[in-house]
Amino acid sequence: MRTHTLLALGLTLASRAFAQDAAASPPAVEPAEAPVATAPAAIPAAPAPIPAPAAATQHVTPSAHCDCEGGRKEILSFGISTGLRANMASLGDTIAKDGTVELGSNTALRALGGTKNVFQSGKDDAVLLHNSSSTNSAYKFLDRQENSGALMGITVGGEVKLELAKLVDLPLFIRAGADYTFRVGGGYSERVLGSAIENATPLGGAVRDATGGVTGGTMSYQFDARWLELPLTIGLSIPIEGGHKVYGGFGPSYYRGGFSVDLNMDERYVRAATTLLDGNTVYGPLVSNALNEKIDFTWAGLGFNYVLGLEARVGDRNALFFEYAATGGADTRFSSAPSADGQRFLTAVNSGVTGGVVVPAQADDRFLKRIAYPVVLGGGFFRIGYRFYAL
Repeated sequence: MRTHTLLALGLTLASRAFAQDAAASPPAVEPAEAPVATAPAAIPAAPAPIPAPAAATQHVTPSAHCDCEGGRKEILSFGISTGLRANMASLGDTIAKDGTVELGSNTALRALGGTKNVFQSGKDDAVLLHNSSSTNSAYKFLDRQENSGALMGITVGGEVKLELAKLVDLPLFIRAGADYTFRVGGGYSERVLGSAIENATPLGGAVRDATGGVTGGTMSYQFDARWLELPLTIGLSIPIEGGHKVYGGFGPSYYRGGFSVDLNMDERYVRAATTLLDGNTVYGPLVSNALNEKIDFTWAGLGFNYVLGLEARVGDRNALFFEYAATGGADTRFSSAPSADGQRFLTAVNSGVTGGVVVPAQADDRFLKRIAYPVVLGGGFFRIGYRFYAL
């Protein structure tokens, strides 16, 4: 009995000790299920500040060269452009309608061949060719003819432009540039003589005997033109919605350039052009050899320019523009000096027959040293371009 009592007392004491140890030590918790500590509810945390962009914390001073609402550059720009040029050097009438360097009235080519000018116009050649192919008579003036009409060209250029609106508070601009114009087509003519000179009149046989025959004689020429223009333009630039602009201006231009004629005649054609007639007598030919000659007409001087245009902005720095430009400078100039053979030819075709004597006398067979003709550089044209705003 006593033994049982002592055992029961020992178990009771052990259970109390175990209970006290359990209360003093928190139960073990798996690491994956550990509770997340939270801030005490009694003291709410202040929201963390959101950092502002660096640009917003800086003071922005309005700039004289930008649109501050959009960051658009508006003062200094560079542009490139191109455009087609019709009727370069105003030679269209000369090539197509008028011709130039009149033949003497006594030359076989004019008296018997129906040709008025050394550089016969396309219109007159077309009439002669049509009549030659439409008749069964002896008046076969031309066997073949070709004419490509007025000169067509291209202008390419570059410029620098300064907008003054935000510098002087006026919607003005000033720009300077360089434009180069050159031919890309037109200006070519070719003609082949028919049999009219030898067969149309009783003098035809004498011409044939004197020249050895002129039927089939061929002449061709090529007009060319090119020039450099340095324009300075001052004008008004009006902004419109969207950052676009309309503008117009005028100013002086410096020009340097001109046009040329590359002339080629075979022996038969040269003899037809330099054989003179006086009633029943044939003189010549005064020049017998084929002629290949290039004659230049050049000029340098001041003229003018004006422009009307529209500019479309594309982004902060880029723009496209479309404009009508008119430029011009002119002066009557003497040609470059022809070769000795060229001078003899020009003297012969301008000679006449007086009292059976060929004038001028053989003492000066190079009387006509040069040709005078107006040099016209410029003209109106449309062009398109790209502009980059640097400031």
